[in-house]
Amino acid sequence: MTLKNTLPVLLILLVYLLGGLYLLHLNNQNIALSEQLQQYDARKEALAQQRVSLATVKENLHAALAAEQEAKKKELLEKQVAALQEEERRKALEEQQRKEAEAQRLEAARLAAQRAEAERARQAEILRKLRRRRRRRTRAS
Repeated sequence: MTLKNTLPVLLILLVYLLGGLYLLHLNNQNIALSEQLQQYDARKEALAQQRVSLATVKENLHAALAAEQEAKKKELLEKQVAALQEEERRKALEEQQRKEAEAQRLEAARLAAQRAEAERARQAEILRKLRRRRRRRTRAS
């Protein structure tokens, strides 16, 4: 083989070699892009999971906030009920004390009337005795 004959063969071999290298380069790029796509899909899935987790956390926070507000409302209502019950107890105690004072006043008035009646009866008895004495004295004289 002469140089003239081998040059086209070498050129063809060089073209095949360059084509093979280019195909190898394209294959490597394809592999790299596939890996990037897998990483992208993994990140996308992770973000979707995070989104779901964040939505769950948000729902839990809303539920906790609602429960806390409900507890505060309940506590406030319980305080109001306790205040009303205390007011009712206070009024009942005042009413009872007023009734007891009225009963004591009536009892004192009854006792005073009884004493006055006893005093009148005593004075009436004294007057009767005095009148009898006068009658006896006037009869005796």
